[in-house]
Amino acid sequence: MNLGKRIKQIRRDFKLSQTEFAQKLGSTFGAVSKYEIDKVTPNNVFINLLSHEFNVNKHWLITGEGEMYKQTSKVDLELMEILGHLVKEVDPRMRDLILDLNKLSDEDLMAVSQIVGSIIQTQKIKRDGL
Repeated sequence: MNLGKRIKQIRRDFKLSQTEFAQKLGSTFGAVSKYEIDKVTPNNVFINLLSHEFNVNKHWLITGEGEMYKQTSKVDLELMEILGHLVKEVDPRMRDLILDLNKLSDEDLMAVSQIVGSIIQTQKIKRDGL
């Protein structure tokens, strides 16, 4: 399978039109169309963005060797979804909280984690009526 067919396979796996796929990658319908038929070879920026955006193994994308998708844990996927939402929505409270958490020592981060865990447990108890 050549590069164009691999790109097309990714797009189809995500059930996207060429236009939707192009928009997600900051490209154009025409460019994606040319990539998929191997009329034009995509540049490294496109390859890197495609690999990152769709969790594709870059080595597989370029060579066809190895696993198609990177192995990502459920927690990592959830975190990526949350961070992607934050970037799009730019919720200043969450953004500031994440920036502040990043400044904490490991010990302080553990304390915050315990506090958040306790709050979540309390909410669950209230919600479930236990």
